Amino acid sequence: MKYYDKPIFDVNEGYTPMRSENSLCMIRTPYMLTGFFVQWLRQHFICSDNIETEQLKGYLWNEDIKQSHITIEPSFIHDDTAVSGRTPAIYVKRNNVQRQNIGMKGGLKTQALDSEGMYEGRDLTALLGGGHTMLCKGSTEAEAESIGNEVYLNMMFYETAIHKTARLNLFRVATLGETQKQEGASEDIWVCPVIVAWVYAQDWKLDRNAPILRKIESDFILN
Repeated sequence: MKYYDKPIFDVNEGYTPMRSENSLCMIRTPYMLTGFFVQWLRQHFICSDNIETEQLKGYLWNEDIKQSHITIEPSFIHDDTAVSGRTPAIYVKRNNVQRQNIGMKGGLKTQALDSEGMYEGRDLTALLGGGHTMLCKGSTEAEAESIGNEVYLNMMFYETAIHKTARLNLFRVATLGETQKQEGASEDIWVCPVIVAWVYAQDWKLDRNAPILRKIESDFILN
């Protein structure tokens, strides 16, 4: 993914994320999922054979913005004042993320003790539930509606593939929203939102001997 490099974690900070070498997104984060959905939609609109809606066959994405007939970007690089006229477009926006409880111990999987009964750390997991909104924009209501319907059907048809490729615990296409005129835009811009929901498990190991935890423990004892 061009815009989304994998984050770097320092094991000396006290936690080590569990990695899977078989995953497209080796470390899943909401930020990485934004990049995943951007890349998924770009691959869909890169070839006219992929596009179901006849009127959208010419809406082909190209890495060269001057040759691209549709903009597909994460919402955080979108500036309404600078590119308000750049339609058609799809902007991928992250929604709220919430932690979901796992059992009575809230995700504690092991409490590792060595042969002498010394504490060695904990392996932990948390279920994170959230979603993304694909903001499908057009210069007319019909154009925005057509793009939104194309995105909605594509992600519904490929729910299982997205679920497995992104290694999610759950993926569902939730809502094809009402097409409305964008408020505050300098030109007529219509927006059709497509909302997807997902859940994934975040695993990590907490090291009791990590410098940050030892310093906090020492300060607590001294005070």
